[in-house]
Amino acid sequence: MMSLSDEVQKFIDKNHLFSKNDKLLCAVSGGMDSMVLTDMLVQLNFQVHVGHVNYRLRGVDSDQDESFVRQYCKNNDLPFYSLIIDDETLNDMQKGNLQAKARKVRYDWLEKIRGEQKLDLIITAHHRDDVIETFFLNAIRGSGLTGLSSLKSSYKNIRRPLINNSRDEILQYSQLNNITYRVDRSNSDNKYDRNFLRNQIIPVLKKRWPFVHNKLARTIQNLRHDSTLLEFYNSKMRDDWLHAEGDQTILKPLDEFMEQEESILLGYHILKEHGFSYDQAIRIFEKKHESGRIFYSDKNIVCIDRNRLILRKSEVLPDVEIIMDQPGNFEVPGGILQISKSDEPIHSDNPNNIYIDSDKVQWPIQLRNWKPGDRIRPLGMNGQSKKVSDILIDNKLSLFEKGKQLIICDSTDEIIWVIGLKISDSVRYEGKSTSFLKLEWVKL
Repeated sequence: MMSLSDEVQKFIDKNHLFSKNDKLLCAVSGGMDSMVLTDMLVQLNFQVHVGHVNYRLRGVDSDQDESFVRQYCKNNDLPFYSLIIDDETLNDMQKGNLQAKARKVRYDWLEKIRGEQKLDLIITAHHRDDVIETFFLNAIRGSGLTGLSSLKSSYKNIRRPLINNSRDEILQYSQLNNITYRVDRSNSDNKYDRNFLRNQIIPVLKKRWPFVHNKLARTIQNLRHDSTLLEFYNSKMRDDWLHAEGDQTILKPLDEFMEQEESILLGYHILKEHGFSYDQAIRIFEKKHESGRIFYSDKNIVCIDRNRLILRKSEVLPDVEIIMDQPGNFEVPGGILQISKSDEPIHSDNPNNIYIDSDKVQWPIQLRNWKPGDRIRPLGMNGQSKKVSDILIDNKLSLFEKGKQLIICDSTDEIIWVIGLKISDSVRYEGKSTSFLKLEWVKL
């Protein structure tokens, strides 16, 4: 019969989790699971470093856990790193979901140590029972496939070599190999949802169905396969419907997308990785979509723009207001305005490169954001004015592009250039013009 360590080594090799050349940072609490994993990796001759977080939640017990892990590392000549939670972080953790906040603190710190010490991977002792508990927790919270099949053996810089092994197998290893470990008494406190499942619910299921762990593990594995397949087709769908335009991602034509069966579900799978919920997808992809509607996730924005859906990262658009009393280079967020004198105008098809009559410019001039009510007297309109907002619409600028649009006006606040779009008739050069200004907008 294969030993647990041989079984784990085989699992590591089969799934290419890590090699003997990798420097591993093991997350070690001092409990049975992490002590067994650390001992096993040491015996298998992996390069082991140990990271321990002292949350200070259990007083003397927390300090003793840290001392225990530190001494173990000293006895086994293993590099040891520890984090002692400060008062501010401790107070914040105790507000809201303690376990979720503690998890974030732990992983953020482990990743920090991994980078600082030039280590390769973070190793955790999650096992099959943890996977099943997480399945139940996420099912109760209404998770989809991703949540129900979470805790994979490999995720970003994290590896979980015990993920297919049970708590009973780990206990047996600890007994056979005389592994000493610390017992966290808070694991018996059923006020925590995971403990309640572990101590109250799952034992009842196991009594009724002795092989429930094996069956649930198989179910989760099947869900994981389905999730992988779904992601494959999601990727193909994104390639078919999405394309990048600068710092934006565009889904178009929106009306054709809406004709697809289950368009809302398809749209949700496109947007969920950007933080949008299914309820938002329903509103975004409803049949009567209105141009100009905006939806927000934590870090991204979606805008419906005519027959397009535009996705981009959230950003605070800066107010631009620069007074210029002579030519020069003027840098603002998004670009550089270059103003220089010229002996003659040179024709260019670049709308961001124009020439105007220098004698017609009333200095100082101003570079600023456009605002509602702004008007310009464009070339070719016989002195008639036009709203800047209408010019933006005529040029089919999206809501995001409109927010970034800049104009240049003179000392009387007459707009002389809607940058990249329209020049004012008031500064056009003629055959009798003798001096010129070159205005060039360079996007950054």
